[in-house]
Amino acid sequence: MTHFALAHKHYKKIILNDINPMPLQLFHDAIDGKYKNENRWISREDFSELKDKDPYIRYCWSFGNNGENYLYAKELEPWKKALHFARVLNDFSLLKDMGIDTDCASSVWVLKHQSECKQKYIAWLKNNLQEHLTENPACEIPLLGERLETLERLQNLESLQSLQSLQWANGDYSAVEIVPNSIIYCDIPYQDTDEYDNQSFDYTRFFDWCAKQTVPLFISSYDMPQDRFVCIREIMHKSLLCATSNHDIVEKVFIPKHQAKNYTLPGSLFNYDEI
Repeated sequence: MTHFALAHKHYKKIILNDINPMPLQLFHDAIDGKYKNENRWISREDFSELKDKDPYIRYCWSFGNNGENYLYAKELEPWKKALHFARVLNDFSLLKDMGIDTDCASSVWVLKHQSECKQKYIAWLKNNLQEHLTENPACEIPLLGERLETLERLQNLESLQSLQSLQWANGDYSAVEIVPNSIIYCDIPYQDTDEYDNQSFDYTRFFDWCAKQTVPLFISSYDMPQDRFVCIREIMHKSLLCATSNHDIVEKVFIPKHQAKNYTLPGSLFNYDEI
């Protein structure tokens, strides 16, 4: 949301706040161009060793960007590594070692040859990593995730004058000064899901804080208490947290119930053509 606001140059001042400094560092480093030439393959061992030091590794190489668990299952890691080497480093040797003789690893090619790739990969896996197999090894051959796309979009902000409007804050949300004519957007840990970085979140305290706000306040979540919040937008997309079950999920945007009667800008936070 911060990137979107910066790119559209709509706000005079933008405050990006997170109680955890590492996401802020990742955002800052991306804007600063640190990842212009980023093409490393990060193994499970690399992740364990570096996730507490490097925010890029912690979030771009963790499952669901949760900062704790490595991105790929053990039985899929070699396949993902082979695809990474082929598509990012133009090195097809790992695919060839698996019996997949190709000089193309585009998503179109992988989908077209999915059955063949699956059979050859499972055969290779049985011969090389027997200890990592489950009852149904590699039941799907997922495509290579595009982890660097967001970083590339952030890097495009380098030359924007709008960066002068960005301020950084690292603390509790209640400590951020809310000036008149502000808009507040909250991306809180979703209830009843895995929390990020093992941090607890006091939802009752947050709900009480929301009830005191007089400027427009928007909250991204799957669900919120219906007696205190109103859903104003539903957004359906594919869940990418499981390679074998990319099911539809619905994310919602809520506002405090006490603001509903004054809500007159439907969608304006997300579509500037409507302003």
